[in-house]
Amino acid sequence: MKKAKFIMPLVLLVSLVLVGAFCNNTKSFYKKLCKRAVPFQEKLQDFYDIEGDSGLGYYDDVDECLEKSMEMEEDMYTSCMKENDEDREECDEIIEEYRDTVSEMLTKDGCEDFYKGLQCGYASNKDECEEEVEGLCEDLPKNF
Repeated sequence: MKKAKFIMPLVLLVSLVLVGAFCNNTKSFYKKLCKRAVPFQEKLQDFYDIEGDSGLGYYDDVDECLEKSMEMEEDMYTSCMKENDEDREECDEIIEEYRDTVSEMLTKDGCEDFYKGLQCGYASNKDECEEEVEGLCEDLPKNF
């Protein structure tokens, strides 16, 4: 009985530490992402000639981006767990792939690859289009 009194609080403490570490890791990732995404969204608005709130997920500041991004990931994870019979490993992989994709898009090369493919595939002046995309992506770092 004494052993159980010691083990249960220890298990609870370890669980809380692991959940806290996961949450901090998530917050840390999205804070880094949002510090790049929020300034970049202004360049995107100029690139696409969008004025004001376009309804495309633009954020007023890093804190709003952080809050909404963490909520979105939590919703994605919850949906995944429901759809995949609570297969935690599969859902973790899906979230990791999502994070890899969005972080890659906020690097210079990833941005250029994505927007050149999106914008320039059918452009009449492909070279000009590619130069515009390079200008869009020029301030992004090489690595996430």
